Amino acid sequence: RGTADEGLFQSVKFQDAAGPLARSVEDLRLAMAALGSRVEGVAVENLRIGFYDDNRMFSASAAIRRSIREAANALDGMGCSVEECPPPDTQDALRLFYNFMTVAGGHFKAALQGSTGDPRVMELLQLAALPNFLRPLVAGLYGFRGQNHVAQVLRWTRRMTEGELAALEVEWDTFRSRMLARLGKLDAIICPTSPFPAIPPGASKDVDLATFSYPAPFHILAWPAGSVAVSRAQPAAESSTPHPRHTGAA
Repeated sequence: RGTADEGLFQSVKFQDAAGPLARSVEDLRLAMAALGSRVEGVAVENLRIGFYDDNRMFSASAAIRRSIREAANALDGMGCSVEECPPPDTQDALRLFYNFMTVAGGHFKAALQGSTGDPRVMELLQLAALPNFLRPLVAGLYGFRGQNHVAQVLRWTRRMTEGELAALEVEWDTFRSRMLARLGKLDAIICPTSPFPAIPPGASKDVDLATFSYPAPFHILAWPAGSVAVSRAQPAAESSTPHPRHTGAA
């Protein structure tokens, strides 16, 4: 509270939330207790778990798909009720995220002038600063060059009026209702955090949309989520590379 960022991000409906990193569940419990939010244990056999290994937008690599099914099988062996479930509407989640992040247009970019911020964020802010009337033309140029994902993000990012923002918040609420209905009686969902096993440091800029597409539905709703290492990739047997699905965003 009271920082410069507080005023800068007033128009962002959903803020990022940090969480602890640890080597074990017990260490996480200690960390959460130290933060004043003690986590109690649960009876594993009472948990109802859903899982999916493909969000139907960016196919996950063979290693990621295998690790998700191994985790599901392990939980099933521990007594959990485990079932495969359909993925969320990933494209809708991404659209809502980019809409909310750029609703103020170039306001963020002007406020951050001269800042040495994350280049991925600065690139998004540059897109947001484009006048609305230029967006279809620039998006068409990116599409002509084969950069279809950038073209799609350009169509999602734009400055909005108060009326358009109010309509967007109604869309968010509708998306939340659909997600709750999809969740049903499940206690948790297992899915990839990224379609890739690992990428070199600094390379995430080139695969941002693919990487963010898996956590996006939970992020936009501010639902609690975590990342757990459950396996290791086997390069010789799992060399398949994920490719974008040919959906509206591809």
